[in-house]
Amino acid sequence: MNSLVGLVKKDLMISRFLFIVWFAINILFMIGSFFLSKYMHEPMVPIGIFIMLLVLNTMLIPVLVSASLRVEGKTQLWLYNPQSSTKLLLSKIITAVSYQVISLILLFVYGYIVFKFSISSTIKLDSILINESFSVSIFLMAFGLYLTFWIMFYWAIYHSLGKFPRIRRVRWLVIVVIFIVLSIMEDLILKIDAFSNLLDKWHFSIGLNPSFQYKNATWNFTFANTDVPLIPILIYIFISLILFVITSWLLDKKVEV
Repeated sequence: MNSLVGLVKKDLMISRFLFIVWFAINILFMIGSFFLSKYMHEPMVPIGIFIMLLVLNTMLIPVLVSASLRVEGKTQLWLYNPQSSTKLLLSKIITAVSYQVISLILLFVYGYIVFKFSISSTIKLDSILINESFSVSIFLMAFGLYLTFWIMFYWAIYHSLGKFPRIRRVRWLVIVVIFIVLSIMEDLILKIDAFSNLLDKWHFSIGLNPSFQYKNATWNFTFANTDVPLIPILIYIFISLILFVITSWLLDKKVEV
């Protein structure tokens, strides 16, 4: 446990500068939204910026993990680290999620100010919508995590192939082929009627889609409910675990990055 804490501290240092840049850009957009709203006489601008930043935060975890892996590739410290590859990868995920949570806290403070204090009489809101925004952020963060597992998987394969001189220069081609083959397999599986019916069997409703309506000189902003299938989410979780295990196994082979 102590070794994992130490790794997280190291990864926090590695990703610190990139996160500060990300954080500063978010603040600039937030402050700028109020000036732009006043200049354009358009009260919806801060809400639009809030939604834009909410969506952009989806990419924070993949970006931070990718940048951290790139640093490891340059320093090659992983080759000499006595810790297990599982801990090495888990540390990067914990670090990226931690920074994501900090970024979301800032975003929700901004969202609360926008919804609570900066909404003019031209906008109709049934509630502050923070709860709906929180649900959306969790959903988007889960998507960012899923994307991160795929990035780590392809990264490990790419560098594993570096040990074979004959294909070292065409490693990207191998990655593309693997991607195409997996996509074709997914497409073929989805065409199986029994499987497709299973995917669509259970749903739960969640307000994911931001909706704007302009009526009687008043904007109405809500998050429209969307039916989300349960089985695909469970499958994505299972796929993520499989990708994590394969990536750890490849790194245990002491990949020369």
